[in-house]
Amino acid sequence: MGAADVVPGVSGGTIALIAGIYERLIYAIKQFDKKAVGFLIKGDFKSFLNHIDGYFLMLLLGGILSSVLLLSKLIVWLLSNYKTYVWGFFFGLMIVSIYL
Repeated sequence: MGAADVVPGVSGGTIALIAGIYERLIYAIKQFDKKAVGFLIKGDFKSFLNHIDGYFLMLLLGGILSSVLLLSKLIVWLLSNYKTYVWGFFFGLMIVSIYL
């Protein structure tokens, strides 16, 4: 998802859909509600993390951040030198997401 976020016009959500984690991601984000805030106010961090699927979100965010940091220069270089191939790859991913 992080590598896709580096490419202009390509969404990390597209990659999440292809990877099969889109629904879980949307559900986890949806869980930031009054109940989650209540757990935070009480200081019950374990219940908060369980309620929002926090371990999944932390792993996902860590992967996205590390991918952006590690791959951004590579993706920019590839876009400069192999623009057609990179766009073709990501366009292919978008077509697969339509099928899925």
